Amino acid sequence: MLKKYQIVGIDEVGRGPIAGPIVSVAIALDELYIPSFINDSKKMTKIQREKVYKYVKDMGIQYGIGYCSSQEIDQLNIHQANLLCLERAYKNLKVQNCKVYIDGVFMPNIKDEAFAIKSGDKLIPIISLASVIAKVERDNLMDSIHKEFPMYGFNSNKGYCTKAHVENLNKYGPCIYHRKSFEPVKSLC
Repeated sequence: MLKKYQIVGIDEVGRGPIAGPIVSVAIALDELYIPSFINDSKKMTKIQREKVYKYVKDMGIQYGIGYCSSQEIDQLNIHQANLLCLERAYKNLKVQNCKVYIDGVFMPNIKDEAFAIKSGDKLIPIISLASVIAKVERDNLMDSIHKEFPMYGFNSNKGYCTKAHVENLNKYGPCIYHRKSFEPVKSLC
């Protein structure tokens, strides 16, 4: 059965890295219950983000996750993959008749009343909450990928284009999680 909530916030993490998926989260909550300590995930420490993540889990707050793999990003392009990822998160939330607030300026395919808000993760608390959960989910996923491919340092760089990551990319070549349409990976394929 679908539940009705007052608002939904949706945000993604991982548009910029050269490896790993995009991860998006759609989270539903009544505005009265949004924790006051929420901020944009980029302005919070890892410990603060994990505290928020634990709070959401402990409170049983419902959220949906969307993923777009490196292969989908390469096939669709980063923009289309991002919109698909946002749509998947919303569909996985399984809610209806909500006001939906999305970080960004482009709208994914969502049937409910939805608003794309530039810099929404800084302005709208429910989007900030989604950004925190998405960041923790993606970081945890990149830590798991690191166990499979430790030579790239995914546990520390999270797939971003750091100097050490590029050095290891040049040494070992790309793995299945690298985005082959992104430089410098593209030049190595």
